[in-house]
Amino acid sequence: MPRVSLLLPLLCLALLISAPARAEDTSAFAARVKPSIVQLEVLGPSGQLVGSGTGFFISEDGLIATNEHVIDGAFEMRARLPDDSTRKVLGFLARSPERDVALVKLEGTGYPALPLAVDVKVQEGMKVLTVGNPFGLTLTVSEGIVSAVRPNGLPKEYQYSEASKHAMLQFTVHSAKGSSGSPILSEDGKVIAVLQGGMGVESNLVFGVPVDVVAQLKAGIAPGAAPRPFREFPMKGVVGSAVFFGLLVLMWAWSKRHEWRHAALQRKARKARAAVASIYEDRN
Repeated sequence: MPRVSLLLPLLCLALLISAPARAEDTSAFAARVKPSIVQLEVLGPSGQLVGSGTGFFISEDGLIATNEHVIDGAFEMRARLPDDSTRKVLGFLARSPERDVALVKLEGTGYPALPLAVDVKVQEGMKVLTVGNPFGLTLTVSEGIVSAVRPNGLPKEYQYSEASKHAMLQFTVHSAKGSSGSPILSEDGKVIAVLQGGMGVESNLVFGVPVDVVAQLKAGIAPGAAPRPFREFPMKGVVGSAVFFGLLVLMWAWSKRHEWRHAALQRKARKARAAVASIYEDRN
């Protein structure tokens, strides 16, 4: 009994010491991951901000992974880095609407890339961490676990997108508007999924696309491939350009038809009045 009473204070002391150490480890982990996270700002035809999401670097030359639905409808995009500076997004290099994943290219090089956990077996109960930009609140850290592995997608009655019909991972991390495209990482700092969305307005019932989809898209990019614009020119070549601009002129002319008709009627009325006035003067 004396030995047990001696061990109890030591055990309590160990618990007190270990709790702050774990918190410090998580803080250090978050600090290491944050430089790899960007806020993607979606711009409309006039350069106005129309939406935002999250992305993360997967190569030092500025390749960023995010969700397809983040870039869908964009005319242009820019990335806001953790130091609040912005960089132009040159375009996309790969996209999969079916799996809701896209790879975009940022100008510049030397970015801190996150490793992809293609060799990690994801299991239920695994601790995970994510960093994203919910509601525009940049670099928000959330911790949770893998709550379910769904290799065949969600049950039919819960399918909320095309991606949810395919392999998905379920998590208890936080998600809100702006979180889409966030990396979901294992404890050793490897990306295991791309956060796609959650059920409900404020929910920790969150789903992510397995990272092997990102790895496959990245592997399919040809060496030296040039980024493609988010909105490509409708037709290519001299003839295509002529047809395109010809259609623009026709559309403009069609929009002016009522104005021109009104002007023509006014000219006709003026000529009629002038003719009547001329006849009147001749009689006098």
